[in-house]
Amino acid sequence: MEYGIDDARHTWCCLVGPKNVCLIRTYFEPDHQSTTLIFHRNRSFTTYKHDDVMVGGWFPIVNLNDPEIVKAAKFALKKYNETAHTKLHLLRLISGEMQIVQGSNLKLVIEANDGLPVAPGIYKAFIFARPSKRNRFVLKFFETVQV
Repeated sequence: MEYGIDDARHTWCCLVGPKNVCLIRTYFEPDHQSTTLIFHRNRSFTTYKHDDVMVGGWFPIVNLNDPEIVKAAKFALKKYNETAHTKLHLLRLISGEMQIVQGSNLKLVIEANDGLPVAPGIYKAFIFARPSKRNRFVLKFFETVQV
């Protein structure tokens, strides 16, 4: 990993894996809030607002509609459906946190239902997102919070 400081308000680091380059740039604001931009290989980027976050620390995902975050949630539901023999569908993401490691760890709180006219359930998923495009997501655990 390379890192640098452009000036007192801007830092960056570059995580290089076997098949990826990911640039992380953090802008520090006077009120101790920070904005981190994560630039992915496919030229997309994700924005996070947070307090004093470092690589390896957990921080909230501000944009839960980010296509990569939604894709990870749908992957978690698909894998859970395969093992539990259910047919859960994503309704919405309630909250999420991310940890930047050699890839990303995601903790997501998901609202989903099985298409029946009953109240939706709330679920927690822990997903590892690999930097590569092949077999990108790995579901670490999935649990029911409320049904």
